[in-house]
Amino acid sequence: MLPGCSSKPLIVRAVSTTQTEYVLPPKEMISECLPPLEPIMTNADHLEYSLLLLSVIAKCNTDWLRLRKWWEVHTDD
Repeated sequence: MLPGCSSKPLIVRAVSTTQTEYVLPPKEMISECLPPLEPIMTNADHLEYSLLLLSVIAKCNTDWLRLRKWWEVHTDD
């Protein structure tokens, strides 16, 4: 008895592997939000500087919200 001489066809099975590729967010979205340094001499300068800081905070929040949405799309959590 020779089992190698069997008339059964050879069964080929495909094997698939999964590779994880980490994709990082754009560098602009993970940069620090540094406040601009402006000389303040008068009360009007205080108002302008406060408005400038509020715009910097709003831009920074926009970047973090975009980053959070990207994270939600690319993770299973």
